[in-house]
Amino acid sequence: MGVRALSAVLVDIGAYEFQLPASLISYAWLLQYGLPTDGSADYRDQDNDAMNNWQEWIVGTNPTNASSLLHVSVDLSSADPRLSFMAQSGKSYRVEHAESLDAVHDLGSTARRGKYLWHGRGRTSH
Repeated sequence: MGVRALSAVLVDIGAYEFQLPASLISYAWLLQYGLPTDGSADYRDQDNDAMNNWQEWIVGTNPTNASSLLHVSVDLSSADPRLSFMAQSGKSYRVEHAESLDAVHDLGSTARRGKYLWHGRGRTSH
């Protein structure tokens, strides 16, 4: 009696669902704005607002609308400096300040939507 040898093997690995990510950005977000998922759009500025698509994804703005951007205003005209910006829903923000690079102070973070104003003495309002 002889030993049987395998002459051909076919392995079915099922659906190939977990492909390597070609883009650093969420595919769902890219597809929502009609952008390619192959990574070619990650660092393009679709709307010419000086923020590339990766930055727009991080801050939660629309990459096809130049008026949709994270605008931070700083007013240093008084002894009580003010920083303000419009927060996007579902995003967290952190404001830090320092008298020097040796001592950075965290003023906290928030994930609420609306306009936020930081007063130089550590007060936050919205």
